[in-house]
Amino acid sequence: MGKKAFGAVVAAFFDEVAATFEPLARDLDLVGPEIDTVVLSAASYHGRGIQYEVMLNSRSMTVTTKATIGIESKDLVADLGDLVQAAGIAARNHVPHNAHTLASLRHVLEAHATYIRQIHPRLTSQTAIEFMHAANAREWNRG
Repeated sequence: MGKKAFGAVVAAFFDEVAATFEPLARDLDLVGPEIDTVVLSAASYHGRGIQYEVMLNSRSMTVTTKATIGIESKDLVADLGDLVQAAGIAARNHVPHNAHTLASLRHVLEAHATYIRQIHPRLTSQTAIEFMHAANAREWNRG
């Protein structure tokens, strides 16, 4: 894939995330995007006890989305593909990641937003911790 095509992806990433996730954020009462460019280009949205982070990896030309919930002094973090599989929606490899072109970036972001809409109720329910563990969530100590 040409560098020019991916250059368009990098340049448009934050605008495309904002455009795709704005209706989702509004419907799910999430705040964002908060922009981070320290290591990876990332946009995050957060609500009551939940955070979604959408990241662009320039080396692999992929988009990854993670969900984080806080419990006591720890955070549980799971990849969207694992959450989708744990919810029984689809196999994790059905969640698209490749964003080599602007069209593929848009496809990935739309798919990720759709999956988030489907799993969000599970991540904000009384069984959220069990759901995160079923999705092989990693535990990180805050602090």
